[in-house]
Amino acid sequence: MRTEKICIFIRALKAGGAEKQSLLLAKVLKEEFDVFLLVQNGNDPDNRYLRFARENRIKLIMPEGTQIARLAHLYTFFRKNEIHLIFSFLTSDNFWSAILGKLTGVRFLVGSIRNEQLPGYKEYITRLLQKYMLDYIIFNSYSGLNSFIRKGFVPQKSLVIHNCIEITSPVITREKKNKIKILTVARFVPQKDLYTALKAVWYLKKLLVREPMDIEYDIVGFGKQEAQIKKWITEYDLSKNVRLIIHPENLTEYFEEADIYLSTSLFEGLSNSILEALSYSLPVVATDVGDNQLIVKNRVNGYIVPVGEYQEIAQRLSELVDSYEKRISFGLNGYKLLEKNFSMSKFRDEYIRLIHSRIK
Repeated sequence: MRTEKICIFIRALKAGGAEKQSLLLAKVLKEEFDVFLLVQNGNDPDNRYLRFARENRIKLIMPEGTQIARLAHLYTFFRKNEIHLIFSFLTSDNFWSAILGKLTGVRFLVGSIRNEQLPGYKEYITRLLQKYMLDYIIFNSYSGLNSFIRKGFVPQKSLVIHNCIEITSPVITREKKNKIKILTVARFVPQKDLYTALKAVWYLKKLLVREPMDIEYDIVGFGKQEAQIKKWITEYDLSKNVRLIIHPENLTEYFEEADIYLSTSLFEGLSNSILEALSYSLPVVATDVGDNQLIVKNRVNGYIVPVGEYQEIAQRLSELVDSYEKRISFGLNGYKLLEKNFSMSKFRDEYIRLIHSRIK
């Protein structure tokens, strides 16, 4: 193992895509470098992520207490350790890692943008950080890269490294059954457009009237729109078809029991939840946002549909509900695509290539 010290900087160890990717990055880099996962806020971490870190022997730095106390702890850590490089993931991570890194002499600072849109103030802050303090911004999607370059980000300091997925399940060939389960795993926020998802399921029921088929839709996650989603379920008389599952300890059973995965996001970077769905051999119906067209090949492992078009979404769901053979073949195709293009080894190689270009 090389002696260079690398820090991966993340806001908190809460459930989320950036948090999961930070753990995976720590796992793939620690065999070659001395890696620390620095968590801005160590209060109330997600037990699943703590378990992952322990099982993979990831060095965690998790200060607790007030923000001032936590930042002082991190500043002291940087002062005591000769850190060569910091990778940060979210806007606040980019900001504080740049400030602390510059104050303590870190040689190489790499920020990140994990979506194709940011709120205006976050975009402005990140653009300034890239221009004056960060050596690079890593985007997890080409859609994000192109969008932000049009907004004034520096092309020479911008690059794409896609998310990866740790494949833990072999290919699944599901049994033919009468009840078809559709699954969405998402934060309950406007970006995920769960209203359209529910309206599509409502319309799907109408399409299936002539050939009755029992369908169940599981929405798994948490967030500020929970009460609103419950109202929509009642409004569209979906109480018998929809289960709202709040922040379960284990997602595996929901992916394994599902037959179809649905994503109705208004915008994305590269969707972690779709990658998860592909790893469980699920066919996918997803909106045409972010880099979804790179992970969902139309009529190969799923369907790409326009944003907000609930009738077309329902139609594509209906095609999958009606065809067991299509569900199985699409699921297999998606699994193969994932293995080829979004493996942890490819993810590792791209990050190590960047590190070697800066650390001689």
